Parts: sequence; structure tokens; C-alpha cells
Amino acid sequence: MCIKQGAENIAIHNAYDTKLQLLGSTNYSDIEVNGVVYGSQAELMAALSLLLFAKQFNYIVQDINATKLTSIGEITVDSNYVTIEPATWVINGVDFETTTDTVLTIPYAASGKTRIDIIVANSSNQIVRISGSETMGLALAPITPIDSVYISQITVNDNSIDTPTIPIIGTLFVQKDEFYETTIDETGSINLHLTDNSTAFRLTNSVTHITGLVGDTNFFNSSFYIGKELKIANSQPTSVTLLHNQAGVEIPMVFPNEDDLILQPNEVALFKFIKTTGTLAELTSINRIPSTGSTSSIDTNTFLTGGTYSISGGTLYLNSNSGTTINISGFPKTKTFGVSFDGGGSAILSGTKCDLTIPYSMKIESWTLLADTIGSIVIDVWKDNYSNFPPTSGDTITGSEKPTISASTKNQDLSLSTWNTIINAGDVIRFNVDSCSTITKANLVIKGYEI
Repeated sequence: MCIKQGAENIAIHNAYDTKLQLLGSTNYSDIEVNGVVYGSQAELMAALSLLLFAKQFNYIVQDINATKLTSIGEITVDSNYVTIEPATWVINGVDFETTTDTVLTIPYAASGKTRIDIIVANSSNQIVRISGSETMGLALAPITPIDSVYISQITVNDNSIDTPTIPIIGTLFVQKDEFYETTIDETGSINLHLTDNSTAFRLTNSVTHITGLVGDTNFFNSSFYIGKELKIANSQPTSVTLLHNQAGVEIPMVFPNEDDLILQPNEVALFKFIKTTGTLAELTSINRIPSTGSTSSIDTNTFLTGGTYSISGGTLYLNSNSGTTINISGFPKTKTFGVSFDGGGSAILSGTKCDLTIPYSMKIESWTLLADTIGSIVIDVWKDNYSNFPPTSGDTITGSEKPTISASTKNQDLSLSTWNTIINAGDVIRFNVDSCSTITKANLVIKGYEI
């Protein structure tokens, strides 16, 4: 970031650790930016703001933080649980908050791998974890989803979780100009116009195709660099196709897989420029944020002609009017939670209880109950929100299908036709042993998927 030093000097420091000085206090006349020496301290800092984060001073009058974190308590780590004290934030000018601690479960990475997760606040008054991709090499953080505020990031190894990064309150830093979004309220096939100030675009009307890019006269001469990001957010109700290496445009887009890219509603595509040959822009994908939450319709041109869809058991089913069905497995994300009871060498006592907070919203699909020896056990599951803790027997969610073993070592239920299967983020689950004989150890796992 760029810091004002008196009336004529500036200094440049690392935005995340100001103890790391990149340029000491230097007179504005001794600094060139792209070959230009500016006539005043203010002009130089304005030019550097296109390339650096600038700490806010009185010469910055605009408020660019319509979406920002405004306050947050302490973030602590205990084993693989992260607790975030109450926070407040703003998204598109609307205030949001949490009034109680948020507890997030952070799964360890697979053996020998590393992952970076981010913690964000969303427009549902929730603080949630966005999981990154696991790798044997350099891990990259995922991109902050639409209508969310970045809070912190955590590096996760196969047996440990690093200390979360310190949250940055939104009023401390000015965002780089190139990340300001340009709203595209157009229809049909278009080109995206790259400028010195912006390579981020949000589609809001009914664009059908993006054929390529157009740079203004200064784009490649002054503000372009290898690694510069291009962001395209689709806020339209319909999909848009980004065309690969289209002929007849000023700057064709060349994608690594040499194929067109279809961006669905509420998806965000993020790219980096990796090479330019003349006016040919070659891009590599950094990440793609899918739409989240429930939907009321599907673009049938993308999947099928007519028909219906449904989600069940972590699978998306698309059914055409002619009876053809396409199943897309792995959607959405599978979640599990559970409990282990240990009688210490004796049969587990009736009335034994265990409590658990669920940090995400999910729908339960099944349960599996295992025991150490042949015997019988019945476990009830109660659910209530945090403010009503503790749950009681009147809060049971099991209907007539309590997790039960009868003269065996195992049992499971994959249908749950009488269960209340919906869990909201922050709900408290209480497991209660109704009865038990012979069994000294039991493990109950409840499986579902995030919603």
C-alpha cells in the first residue's frame, strides 16, 4: 500500500504486514510510473492507486466500501474448530450481523496435502467456510462468492490448522481500481471493453454471447501485465457463452481447453492473462463460483428441451418430457456428523446425552449405527436452535425411525420417511440414549448434504 509521508514524499509497504517496507520515504519527483514522473505527491499517489492498495487519507473522498466488514470479535482455533465472535458487515449498502459466536468445523486435508479455506459473511446473516482445493504443491485460496464479504483465510494441513489471518475492516483499505465492476446492461452478443480502471464485469440484462475483448488505447501500454485478472459475473436469469478464439474481434479469448465456456446464472468466472501475442489474449481459469441455494427453474436449452428436475440424495435429476433422465451425481456437497458413546467397559447407561452444534444448513438423508458387540440400543436425536438450548424430548426429529440396533452389531436407515430432515446453520443437536443392553461402545453417523 502507498502511504503519504509529509507534503512531498511517499512510502510503499506490504498491505498485510506494514512492518515490511517495499520503498522507503522517497520524494515524488524521484519516482517513475510506466516512464512518467508526476508533478505532485497527489498525482503520483493517484497513479499508484491503479496498481497498489492505498491507505485512506483525507484526499480520498469517495466511499467504495458499499460491501465491507465493519466489525468483528476474536477468531480462535481449538483442534479443527474455528470460533468467530459476533461481527457486523455491509453488502451492497445493507447491514448484516451475527449476535452469537459462530463455530465452524474445518476438516483436515488428505494425507500429504494442503488446502486454503476462506471464511466469509453472507447476506443470510451467516458466517461460513468456503473450501479450497487440496494439493500436494502450492495451495490457492478460493474466490469470495457473490454477495459475500471476505473475513479471513486458513491454511489446512493433514494434521493441523494454521492461525487464521487477521480480518481487515473494510474502511482501512481502498480496493484496486481494476477490481471495480462495470455493469453490462446489454443484450445479445457483445464484446467486453477493457480499460485502465476495470477488468471486472457484471452482466445484468440478457447477454447471450461474449465474443471477445476490446482494449482502449492505453490498456496494453500502461495497465496490462501478465497475471492481470479478468472477472465476469453473470447476474442474469439466463446463461451466457464465452466464445473461444472467435474470429473477427480485436482481442479474441483463448481458453486452455480450447472450448467455449458457458456461464450459468449467478456464476462468476475468474481468469488471469497468461500471455499476449499481438492482440491475442490467452487466459487461464483461476476459479469458477457456481450458483448456490435453491432454484425455481433450469435453463432447459443448456440441459434438455422441456421436462422437470429434482434433487435427491445428493444427485440432480433432469427429466425430459419423453422420459429420458440425466443424473448428475455429487451435487450438492455431502455432509456428516455423529456421536460415539462409551460405557467404559459396561453397557451404556440409559439417559446418556451428548450435544453438538451444526455450523451449516443441511438436509439429512440417512443414519448408520455400529456397536462393539451384539446387543440392543435405541438413540433419539433432538434438535433446537442455540437460543433455546438445551433441546428436549419434545424436539425429537426421528419420528418413528429412531436409530436402533436390536440383537445385532449394526443397523442403518436410508429412507427416513418420518424424520424432520432439515437442519439450519447453528442448530444444536442432542443425542440421547433411550435404552441399551450389552453394548459398551456405539457410534452413530448421520449423513446428508449441504443446502
